[in-house]
Order: sequence, then structure tokens, then C-alpha cells
Amino acid sequence: MVNPTRQDAITRGTLSNDDFDGEMDDASYHIESIEEKELPIDPINAYNHMAIYLRWCMEHDLMGEDFLKEYSEVTKQVKADANGSEGVYPG
Repeated sequence: MVNPTRQDAITRGTLSNDDFDGEMDDASYHIESIEEKELPIDPINAYNHMAIYLRWCMEHDLMGEDFLKEYSEVTKQVKADANGSEGVYPG
């Protein structure tokens, strides 16, 4: 279930409500749900949708200054590989 009052991507970094704590999603919630339902799913899958959204934000210049200071090289690599065929991280 989605919380309809949480910040969305359209606000582009502005806070839509004074109670916003800066956290749009948390994998621990998804992992807990996987474990409660005893699903045969690797917990890493709880992060997939967040990784996709993070990549999309990088590709569309929606990252904040602090993030870009810390991860500018990663952002450049993501933007250089528009179709996602190359891994950003060695592994």
C-alpha cells in the first residue's frame, strides 16, 4: 500500500509536507514482508525497485548537490550507459 501523503518525484526535491523525514522508501519493510510471508525470494530483491528509481533519477538530473559531490563518477557512468548494458560497479 502506498502512503498517498509521502513526497513524490514531481516535487523534485522540495518537501510537500513539514513532517517529511527524508526517507521515501526503506528495503527493511520489504524484507520483513518477504520473511513474514516465507516467500522463496532472495532479500536482495527488496532493493531492485529502489535501484531502478535511483538510476532513473541520475539519468534525468534529479540528484541533489550532496549526492553529486559524493558520487559524481557513478552518475557519469550511469548517464554514459543509457541502455544499462554495462555494470556501474565491478562485481
